[in-house]
Amino acid sequence: MPPSLGIGDLLWLTFRKRWMIMAGITTLSVLLSAFHQFFIAKNVYRSEATVMLTGKSGGASPQFGQLASFIGLAQSSGDNMLELVVQSRIFLEKIALKMGLPEKQNGSLGEAVELVDAHLDVVRYLKNSSMIFSWDDESPELAKKNLEIVLEMLEGTMANYDESSKTHQLQFLEQRVRESRAELDEAEARLEAFRRENHGLEIEGQVSAAVGLLQQLRTELQKKRVELEVLQKFVSENDSQVHHLSSEIHELETAVHNLAMGGATAKAGSSDYLKPLTELPSLGTQYTKLLRESQTKQKIYGLLVEQLELSRLEQHKKDGGYKVIDPPSLPIRRILPRRREMISLSALVSLALTFLVCYHLEGYAAGRQGPQEAS
Repeated sequence: MPPSLGIGDLLWLTFRKRWMIMAGITTLSVLLSAFHQFFIAKNVYRSEATVMLTGKSGGASPQFGQLASFIGLAQSSGDNMLELVVQSRIFLEKIALKMGLPEKQNGSLGEAVELVDAHLDVVRYLKNSSMIFSWDDESPELAKKNLEIVLEMLEGTMANYDESSKTHQLQFLEQRVRESRAELDEAEARLEAFRRENHGLEIEGQVSAAVGLLQQLRTELQKKRVELEVLQKFVSENDSQVHHLSSEIHELETAVHNLAMGGATAKAGSSDYLKPLTELPSLGTQYTKLLRESQTKQKIYGLLVEQLELSRLEQHKKDGGYKVIDPPSLPIRRILPRRREMISLSALVSLALTFLVCYHLEGYAAGRQGPQEAS
């Protein structure tokens, strides 16, 4: 019985007996691959343009809901308006119609949109807030021209959105200013009505005047009482001076009571009006609340008016939210097909597959030859 062949012997035997077959199949595969790459596969050139994000297009915006309806999205998500616009079907349809793809391809608008989406690529770099637009086409001139059309349509779309957004914001601010003015007038009217109802009440002045006057009356009352006590030690109760002091004491006590419970001041002929000291805390709370509400409405109204003026100034500025840093370039080298890589890969794959088939065939032949020799 002949010794069994090892793997190394079988590999050498396969290469020695089948090398012409492997060489022929590999050469044929290389020739077919080269023919396809040079004569069938279409050349693809890529034109690129770099766009730097500026202003609100580079970040989140409270008007994404408006943008969604503007570009036909069911809902807006993300933090870049430019990306939302480029990904929207309306924008791709505009490009397809501008290029006349439905007529050139004899197809529907949907097929033209898919074609645009296949040719157009957008990559965003978060580090420097820039985006690279690229367009792949069969010739360098066509790639550059179509990318220029994309940027032209992007500029028009963003300009229309920017104008629509500013108009919407201006209308919103004008409505808010009118509403804030009405709220301010209402708050000031309530404050004025409260003042008229309470006779021009000023809490700090009322408290200061009431406390001062009350202290003065109590001091004078205490003084009259001391004088009456001293006088009663020397004269009888029926003396005119005693009656006079008693009358003055009674008037002072009445004045103190009136001041504490409300009414006119104790001074004869005075038209000054003081609220009761017992009512001043609650009135002060109401007055402070109304005054704070009026001042708050005044500040809000002032801020809205200022914002409205800024919005009117911004409306005259033209800012699409981006700036083209590198315009579309005329590509020099093609990106597809990669002939050298594809031909080399075809040669390696065909050689490996052919050798693997020959190896199994040689092993099968060796396996059949062993039993025959043994018999």
